[in-house]
Amino acid sequence: MVANAPVKAQSSSRLLDERVAKFAMQRVDIHVALQYLAIAYKVPIGLEMISEKEEGTEKRYFDLSLEKCSVRDILTAIVERDTRYQWKECDGVVNVFPLRKQDTFLDTKLPDFVVSNVTRKELVLAIVDCPLVKEQTQKLGIALRNFVSLPAEDTQLRKFSLSLHNLAVREVLDEILKKGDGYYWLVQIYGSRYGGPDKYFMLTL
Repeated sequence: MVANAPVKAQSSSRLLDERVAKFAMQRVDIHVALQYLAIAYKVPIGLEMISEKEEGTEKRYFDLSLEKCSVRDILTAIVERDTRYQWKECDGVVNVFPLRKQDTFLDTKLPDFVVSNVTRKELVLAIVDCPLVKEQTQKLGIALRNFVSLPAEDTQLRKFSLSLHNLAVREVLDEILKKGDGYYWLVQIYGSRYGGPDKYFMLTL
């Protein structure tokens, strides 16, 4: 994969209009492409992946090669290569999600979400332990099971506090990125690739 540093943009330009000299990747899926874009260019991105039940056994891979483009161009090219997804900017955070709406816990509204002096790992557990989130995940028959943490630089052990009200889970995750605690969140429901129902979900920051 190749990605040159962003070309210096006008100070008034928005994040999506930042210029990139070259962006190239080979045989990647949407998660790898977006995670790299987020971390390499400090673009806050949240990805709701298609569940394994909906995706089936087929993984979609693609190549990317763009020159003298904007962050907006890169995002558009990515969803053009995996047309099951769409993207939109939500108050400074790029959200990528399936065209076909699926049942998750991301739209669960939390009346109050207050944490103090927690790491990102502890924050994930705090979200999962919210009564309304628990109710939804139990209804879906899924349990948290993360594989590995995403690259965390120096923020994995950093502790911070949040006091948020009347926000959906995806909005809470966006707020975490806006505070500068990482650049990427990922949610996927999985476990049925080789038969049976989805049993787990992944939530990483």
